[in-house]
Amino acid sequence: MRGRVLGTCLFLGTATLLALACDDSTTTEPIVTADGGLDAVSGNDGASGGSPQIRKISWTHAVNCSPGVRSNVALAIDAIDSDTAAASLTFSGQVTGCTSESMTPADIDMAMETLSCPEAAPYQGTVTVTDAEGHSATRTFTIRVCTDGSVP
Repeated sequence: MRGRVLGTCLFLGTATLLALACDDSTTTEPIVTADGGLDAVSGNDGASGGSPQIRKISWTHAVNCSPGVRSNVALAIDAIDSDTAAASLTFSGQVTGCTSESMTPADIDMAMETLSCPEAAPYQGTVTVTDAEGHSATRTFTIRVCTDGSVP
């Protein structure tokens, strides 16, 4: 993932993540923040606006997943917005048939969630990402029994 900052180079890093942003044009692209999220940057024209984009929703089942036996499913939502910092995006949604933090159906309110699913049937989910201006993007997905997957 690359980011660009006009006229300078920006280094962000942790023990497991290093992001470098250098200018080689006026294109606006996101940069990876130190906490692994995405942050918006502006080109030299200061233009802003637009709705969030859900780039990918992915899910990974517990290693010992067995059909018919409740297990954890890690859900990750990759979203960007050209004029809103990653930390300011809000997430909402549900996965019917699964739970999260004792909620049924599983409420989604973060970019990364751990769900608990009975692994008995496919589970329908919906995610909405909203920016500070009220623009939003919605995506639906289906988590299948003990099958990792993603939707673009």
